[in-house]
Amino acid sequence: MPPTARETSRTEWGLGQVLPLKKDCSRLLQLGLIGYDQWQVSGNGGTIGSVHGIGFQNNFIVPPKNLNLVFNTKASTGLADSQGRTIVFGFSWTLRIPKPVLPRP
Repeated sequence: MPPTARETSRTEWGLGQVLPLKKDCSRLLQLGLIGYDQWQVSGNGGTIGSVHGIGFQNNFIVPPKNLNLVFNTKASTGLADSQGRTIVFGFSWTLRIPKPVLPRP
């Protein structure tokens, strides 16, 4: 089915590396490059405009505490979107739910 007017196609990508901050890997730092590319198409399949963004992402991960802190920033340029910078801070924490102990046979 051909695209309708104002449909978009978007690709998000990233490339990173995890670095242990302690020898026992209880503290990890993930550094990476992130970005996206988006194209807006017309009803006949031609491109109306595009926007592209690139930036950095840093994660601080503490596996023993199930904690992940995130910081990333992206700058975007293009014709189909406003130009600017995006800054994101976030965190996640996973609750530890103990596994049930199976009775021994």
